[in-house]
Amino acid sequence: MQHKRILPFIAGSLLLSTGAVMAKPNSHDFFNKFDKNGDGNISLTEFNANSNESFARIDKDGSGVFEMSEFKQHNEQRKAEYKQKKKARHAEKKQQKFKTLDANSDGTLTKNEYVNAAVNKAQAKAIEKFSRLDGNNADGKVTEQEYMHNGWRKSHSTAKDHRKKADDGSKYDRTGKMFSKMDADNNGSITPKEYKQSRLNWFNKLDADKNGLVSHDELKQARTDRGKK
Repeated sequence: MQHKRILPFIAGSLLLSTGAVMAKPNSHDFFNKFDKNGDGNISLTEFNANSNESFARIDKDGSGVFEMSEFKQHNEQRKAEYKQKKKARHAEKKQQKFKTLDANSDGTLTKNEYVNAAVNKAQAKAIEKFSRLDGNNADGKVTEQEYMHNGWRKSHSTAKDHRKKADDGSKYDRTGKMFSKMDADNNGSITPKEYKQSRLNWFNKLDADKNGLVSHDELKQARTDRGKK
């Protein structure tokens, strides 16, 4: 499919104003960045509202076009910014986890607090797993047939599995691939017209029912479909 690699770039160079590159942002947060009037849909006008601004961010020298070197430089900058944000979120999660483990909220974590939290978590997971094994009849007993049928999770692909490789086995050049898709005349530079067309192509891809609007469900489904490829 012509635009099947557009979706992995949803938080990247085509949508630079979102501030997240090569990330997988919360779908609601991502959607709300475009749904300016809060009507639950993204119009093409809303989708393209930041087009000129985002183009200017890539076009560092202000020449009116951007080349591969500028495109790559911009993506690297946004990746670095994302890594910093990810690091901050990770630290925040660790801090929140500590507060959860610290049952008496005295600012220290005892052995009993840590062990009790681990036991409670394991118990909750075991109960959840047993319910899954027990199946639809929920009779509190698991037969061998139920165990064989319900005891295996469907395989889940990981982010690592989706790291594409070139035909020769080398690392897939996503930045180069995206640049080539935008560079309609193959002259090595992207004009505002080409850039806006790439955004229109993506908008049309998201707009599954072709009503001229992108709903949150359509955006969410596109992200789900991307994960299956």
